[in-house]
Amino acid sequence: MAVLFAISAQAAEDIVWQLRLSDGFALEATSFKNLVIRQNSFINREKAPIALKMRGAIRAELGSGLWVEGNEWTTQNGMASPSLSYDAETTQKIVCQGNRLKN
Repeated sequence: MAVLFAISAQAAEDIVWQLRLSDGFALEATSFKNLVIRQNSFINREKAPIALKMRGAIRAELGSGLWVEGNEWTTQNGMASPSLSYDAETTQKIVCQGNRLKN
């Protein structure tokens, strides 16, 4: 599994990126508190040789207070929609709203 990059955050912060994705997670957040991922553009126009469910997704574990709001994912038709996955046993207080998928 390829991860474009990973973030560990201890304090509240806003993260803003325009990402051109590979075949893994767009973002993997661990050990965070009050992490905001807002108004980003995730671009995934090229089909990978192998279709992976986690491609372009956000994954979280070991944290509390995650906001994923107002982001835009750009993909091609026929590609799986990106998602937010998290470990329910170690992650609390998640808000995911106002995100858009653009083909």
